[in-house]
Amino acid sequence: MSRNTGRLGIDNRPQSADTETQSSEISFVAPTEYVDLPSKGLFYKEGHPLHGVDTIEVREMTAKEEDILTSRALIKKGVVFDKLLASTIVDKRIDPNSLLVGDRNAIIIALRISGYGAEYQTKVTCPMCMSHESRTHDLEELPHNNWEECLKEEGIAVEDGLFAITLPKTGLSVKARPLNGFDERQLSKIGDSDVVTGQLKRFIVAVNGRAEKEAIKAAVDQMPAMDAKYLRVTYKKITPNIDFEGDFDCSFCNFGTKLEMRLNPEFFWFE
Repeated sequence: MSRNTGRLGIDNRPQSADTETQSSEISFVAPTEYVDLPSKGLFYKEGHPLHGVDTIEVREMTAKEEDILTSRALIKKGVVFDKLLASTIVDKRIDPNSLLVGDRNAIIIALRISGYGAEYQTKVTCPMCMSHESRTHDLEELPHNNWEECLKEEGIAVEDGLFAITLPKTGLSVKARPLNGFDERQLSKIGDSDVVTGQLKRFIVAVNGRAEKEAIKAAVDQMPAMDAKYLRVTYKKITPNIDFEGDFDCSFCNFGTKLEMRLNPEFFWFE
């Protein structure tokens, strides 16, 4: 019996008449894989299934997951990735919304590779001359960011799963946490006029030892632009994630910069 035959649950031996009258249902056991988590499980609280765990087991996608990815209702609600993760994560104790953003991204990329391959084509627009070009990405080459090295470079400590950051201008001591899927969904509802402050208020959990929402709101609203920029840039560097940035050189005007690949429902479909 071949490996695939066994996986499909098909028996090639001659069947009796009685056997042929029985159900001919075919069962397929989708293979699973272990995905390395950028966070290494270091930022999940004790009691979470991923606390101190550096990998997660996921099942490869099937036609069922394609139904999820093409559901207009789920895409409109902004929950298509939540449903995809819930369907493919083997350990059903894990709430997809509790996953850190970087870990969610790592799983989504792994599912895309196992389902449709590592080659991913995108269309990019040159920010200088506005010309359009196609780019091909090898998803298997996307690395985890160097968040641990950045912590050392910036002299930032991790205390009880929180980043301890000192702001350069005001000297304020800020405690911040990596965002999770629930935070990501809430931030998607914020208006354009509150993008910066909304994100800061979401990941800051204490300022100078004060954790009240009113104190955090007051500190963010009055934070000097220099401190706000430092906090945003530094937070991005020290938060475990996939490094989506790549070099871009426009073939029309030769403008060079770095562009970031973004994940959206179209990430799973290509022509």
